[in-house]
Amino acid sequence: MKIKKIVSVIILVLSCMPFCFADSVEMEDIDEPALEDEEWVQEESSFDEQKQADEQTKETVTQSVVEQETQATNDDTFVIDRIESIVFGPEDTDIITLSDVQRSSIDGAPRTIDDIKLEKLMYQDAKKYRIIPDEEAIDKYLGSVQKQHNITLDQLKDVFRTAGYTYEEGREQFGIMYTVNSMLDFKIRSRLIVPEREVEAYCKAHPEFEEPAYQISRAFIPFTKKQDKDELRVQVEQFATTGKSKELKGIEWEEPFWIKEGDVSEDKQFITSLKPGTIAQPIETEQGFELIKLTAKRGRRERPLEERYREVSDILRKPKYEELMGEYKKELFAQSAVVDF
Repeated sequence: MKIKKIVSVIILVLSCMPFCFADSVEMEDIDEPALEDEEWVQEESSFDEQKQADEQTKETVTQSVVEQETQATNDDTFVIDRIESIVFGPEDTDIITLSDVQRSSIDGAPRTIDDIKLEKLMYQDAKKYRIIPDEEAIDKYLGSVQKQHNITLDQLKDVFRTAGYTYEEGREQFGIMYTVNSMLDFKIRSRLIVPEREVEAYCKAHPEFEEPAYQISRAFIPFTKKQDKDELRVQVEQFATTGKSKELKGIEWEEPFWIKEGDVSEDKQFITSLKPGTIAQPIETEQGFELIKLTAKRGRRERPLEERYREVSDILRKPKYEELMGEYKKELFAQSAVVDF
């Protein structure tokens, strides 16, 4: 049997490859008198030559990648990784490999190749605006994550390892996530301002009502060997009716809590007919008697603007966010070139 050789595709380092865009060319300020027509023609010709050279370089790189992948399909070889796409951006050139696409994000969620392309372009855009975090900022970000989730550095490393990343790779990914999030704040979220009048109008057009709710407190009176069960029942029933008892002392009520009408079980429906401050008749259990007291109640009501303001604002922001995000994506891809394989 023919022994197959493991051949890894050589990934070209293209980060230093020049790639110019018409909208990124900067002309130096000219203090001299106006140039003659011949000089302007020469300058324009030089720019066209540079642009053609850049296009030729991109074609050469693309052809080189295709040739390497074609060679890797020979009978005695197989590919352990390959280039899926090359992103020629205004700030850099990024390569996306098959292993990049197959690898989940740091939080374990799957990513498509389009997700990775967008991430690369947003990271390049952050370079243009100088929003890339330094090492100290990344350390602070990781520290806040540890504090928020109450985990140690070793536990954080375990999280990275579980997701398939080394600590260094995970740290790098956190830096990218931090950068992308900063760009979203800068480009998108800072423009998502919803006027109060729009929130008020939405609440009036889409009112929400809450079902009745009851605030109850519970107490428990256990059986004892010294007292007859029937005798204890009489005492507890008297206490439930009058709220007083000479025999029963030191009854401790639990902290009151609210329960919605729809969450009241069938065997506790008597709660809905109680008046605030009254105690229901005792419920016998295996260990003793349970008492339920209604401390407060509220009927069906419309939720006020103050309670709904934040969630309504989020609802109104969503279509605006999608619109701005769509425009931002078009802008990023318009000033870049992507070659898929």
